[in-house]
Amino acid sequence: MVENWRLSKEEYKILLSYIGCGDIPNADILVFGNEEGTGGYSVTENVKARTQLILAGGDVSNYSIEAKNWREGFFYPDSDQLLATHENKRTKDFTAGVFNAAIARLCLAHERSSSNNWFQGAANVLAYEAIKEYISRRLYKPRAEGIQTALIDWRPLPRLTERIWPIEYGAVAASPEDKPNQDNPYLAVFNKPKGRFNPKKYTTTSFSDFKEDMNFRASIIKNALIKSKAQILLGIGGAGGFKKDALEVMFGKDIFSTIPFTCDMRNSKGQLQKAFKAEVPLDNKTLYIFLIPFPSAGQGFSSQENALGMLEELSNNYLEPILMKTK
Repeated sequence: MVENWRLSKEEYKILLSYIGCGDIPNADILVFGNEEGTGGYSVTENVKARTQLILAGGDVSNYSIEAKNWREGFFYPDSDQLLATHENKRTKDFTAGVFNAAIARLCLAHERSSSNNWFQGAANVLAYEAIKEYISRRLYKPRAEGIQTALIDWRPLPRLTERIWPIEYGAVAASPEDKPNQDNPYLAVFNKPKGRFNPKKYTTTSFSDFKEDMNFRASIIKNALIKSKAQILLGIGGAGGFKKDALEVMFGKDIFSTIPFTCDMRNSKGQLQKAFKAEVPLDNKTLYIFLIPFPSAGQGFSSQENALGMLEELSNNYLEPILMKTK
């Protein structure tokens, strides 16, 4: 790891064009995330792994959405392989948490529908071990068979957690490490894609034109969604938040309607949560977008049973018919 490293403008501009991991053009399901995590590595190594090939004048045309123009969006088919060549991983191979497990459950339900109930909790030990293995070896990686998944993230800068602003990004925003939203023009813009932005409120706006960056990011992600063969885009967590706003910037403000789930959609405070769907007609396909609450007990739902019930309904009633048509 490079000591005292700080993100440069040149690296930032490259990350603006880096949209995600997995085989995006050939995916069956695209997942729309908030921002990349660090995958058990440092922020420094994550940034350098994504930028150093371009900085060295290398060829990324095979990973570009538009041939020979990485600035219009590029990806890496397997970011784990990319990172494995640098810093030693700090954590275990399996990425714990609900987000990736939810995607794995949905994929396994389609790939191995008769062999298990994928919408039970950790008490189903065999299913849970298969889910962990799927996350480690198959999710967001090129595959010869099965469902191809790829991840596209809205915000371009990877972080260990959204609760912290890394000191490595100090030139982008002068936010205190434990108060990421304070004096942060980058997050102010990307967290409110449809909102007004006053650069005079912030101390680091000379670093970049963040509003222009957000609009550029929206345009290249939109192009990737159009160019990919995937007909499904799935967003997990914050269903009515900035990812929905970003997609409305891309495709229009009136595209979404609510999904009528029959399971109990109340959270632990008794508040009813909403999920959204959209059908976007394109020249080459229809893009089906699904935005759902975070499927976990406590944070999102009153029980794990209800959270997994929502995933099961999503799988059976919405995803399965689309995946069957595209076989």
